[in-house]
Parts: sequence; structure tokens; C-alpha cells
Amino acid sequence: SNCFLPPLNGLQTVVVGIADLQIPAKAKSEYDQGCAALRSKNLAAAEKHLRSAVKQYQRYAAAWVMLGQSLEAGQKTEEARDACAQPIAGGSDYLPAFLCLADISARLQKWDEVLKLSSRVLELDPTANAVGYAYNAAANFNLHNLSKAETSALKAIEIDRSNHDPRIHFLL
Repeated sequence: SNCFLPPLNGLQTVVVGIADLQIPAKAKSEYDQGCAALRSKNLAAAEKHLRSAVKQYQRYAAAWVMLGQSLEAGQKTEEARDACAQPIAGGSDYLPAFLCLADISARLQKWDEVLKLSSRVLELDPTANAVGYAYNAAANFNLHNLSKAETSALKAIEIDRSNHDPRIHFLL
């Protein structure tokens, strides 16, 4: 289970890697405490627990992404980028890591990066990832690829029937 911040909070990850099955109890406990701290909006405590979780288990992809999101929420952008990149640097195709980086790149208006990251997400999961399509649409829109932006936005809406992320309607 995860407790990601928006827009990743509704993301369903269906692939479980070997590394996910080997998470030590102490690392999992720190992760759970980091989740609780994030829910309480205590970014400092969340960061402390999540850093401890990844120190206990370097391959803890969800903890790295959540650490990245908490750092970004605390406006520590470069540290956030580094944390979100850890699973990818370790050879993982963990979708939330790519989306975390896409989110940071979008906030920095680095649309070429957003397009590259969201395209990778859609290569890995082309059928069920509304967030990936939303970032792809935003990147294409800002790069003036309007027909591609529209195609991705419509696909995001088709997947997200409950309108979990209304921003895509504004983009359209």
C-alpha cells in the first residue's frame, strides 16, 4: 500500500517486484510512520521516517517516491528530484518514480522532460494510467503539439471516469 500525495495518491500499481517482497520489518515500520506523519502534514517527521526507511532498505521504491514527494512539498526541489530518481537509477520501472519526476519537471515547466517521463510511463502501462496521460497531455500542450495533447487528455478522461483529477478538463 502507498500513501502518496496528489496527483499520485489515486495511482494503482499492479506490478510487484522482488525488491518489494524483501522489505525488512524495520523499514516498513519507518515507512508507515512516514505515512502517518504525512497525513498529519508533519513534513519534517515524514522526511525523518522516510529517510530512515530508505537507509534500512535502499531498494524501497515506494519510500523513495514518498520521500521525494514530501521533500517537494517542503520546497526542497533538488533533493526531491534525487529521491524520486533513486528507483529508476536502481534499474526499476516503478511507475510512481517516473510520475514523481514528471510532477517535479512540470512544476519547473521543463516540458521536454515531462514528455519524456510521461511517454516512458505510457510505454510501461498504456491502458490504466490516467496520471501518465494527463502529464503527457500537459507536456504536449505546452510544447504546442495540440493534437497529441488532445489525444492524451481524452485518454486520461476515458480512464479516469470518476474525475479524480479535474485538471485534465481544464487542459482540454
